[in-house]
Amino acid sequence: MTGRNIIPSNFISRFLLFSFLIIISTINIIFSQYPLDSELGDSSNDTIYTKKLLTLLLEWPPKHESYIDLKNETNYPININCLTTKGDPLYIGVEQYGLIHAPAESVQMILEDFSNYQNLFPGFSDIHLVSNDQNKNIVFWKKKLPFILPDISYEITYLSLNLTPDCICFRLRLKEQKGSILASDTIIVLEKLSTNETAYTEYDFFKADWGIAGYFLSFDDIWQKSVEDIYLSDIMVKFKAEHPDLPYQSLIKAAEECTKQYPTINKIKQRRPVEF
Repeated sequence: MTGRNIIPSNFISRFLLFSFLIIISTINIIFSQYPLDSELGDSSNDTIYTKKLLTLLLEWPPKHESYIDLKNETNYPININCLTTKGDPLYIGVEQYGLIHAPAESVQMILEDFSNYQNLFPGFSDIHLVSNDQNKNIVFWKKKLPFILPDISYEITYLSLNLTPDCICFRLRLKEQKGSILASDTIIVLEKLSTNETAYTEYDFFKADWGIAGYFLSFDDIWQKSVEDIYLSDIMVKFKAEHPDLPYQSLIKAAEECTKQYPTINKIKQRRPVEF
């Protein structure tokens, strides 16, 4: 009689179940993402806008009047409202909305292409990715200032994920309060309107210690410099998405011309209190 090794059927079942659980666990690890309400820095340094912007995302789209008005404007390539904070005239707030003639995924790729941020955002001497953890990234920014003023450097935490299959969002926050940068909170939302149309919405709230420069600049000067930088970066994202083959120098030139044709000064003079 020939001997045979007989494996019990219950052993096979347990082995298959164990293998299945290992595969599921591996998939969960690979594809796990940080949730929308993740801490993006030291919670003790949360600003008055950190949770407000998170709530805005969780209840998207906004219902307040300024957002509705903003979407109805058509003259600016990127429409903006300047928003003030009660009791703090140099807390810069900018509400932005524009239509980008490109797929939302293409705009997302531009916003996540940190290796090209120095090309995308002129005026910075160094921008680079510090760390990547699933859908959370930390990016270093450095800007040289004129004369004897010290350089500005800081780190921003980026969190990106889908609110819905047709809505991609980003939360950005200053990783830690450091040097002259006191606060920075941003959200960006990309909504798929069609295969080649994306609604781009951004809210920025920024506060800095202007130091010596603050003694020589008026409130309007500080607002203008801050808003122009934000506005230029929005136009660069729009132009890059719509003209992906153009070199960055051509895009920068076109964006700078656009800021001259559609100046921000009138928007700054019309700044109004935050509604949400």
